[in-house]
Amino acid sequence: MIGRSSTLGRSSTLGRSSTACTAAASLLNTTIDAIRNWERNRRIEVPRDPANGYRRYGAPEIDRLRVIRMLLRAGYSMMASSSRRSRSNLSLRPG
Repeated sequence: MIGRSSTLGRSSTLGRSSTACTAAASLLNTTIDAIRNWERNRRIEVPRDPANGYRRYGAPEIDRLRVIRMLLRAGYSMMASSSRRSRSNLSLRPG
């Protein structure tokens, strides 16, 4: 597993380690477009830096994105990965 501390930058405005969309996509081996699509479709809510409005992905968001990516690659529907669903729905069968 890649150590997060070396991959995530520091954002003083959010008060926690965070990274930009490009770095998050690289870390997860996916595209920026995929991550933004998941955000548009309410799979994840990403906080924005109040100073500049950029999306800032901290450890909880990276973990959530990792789960979404794994579910989709395993053949689960987008409904199974929805952030509006309860955690019990994540155990649905693929397809």
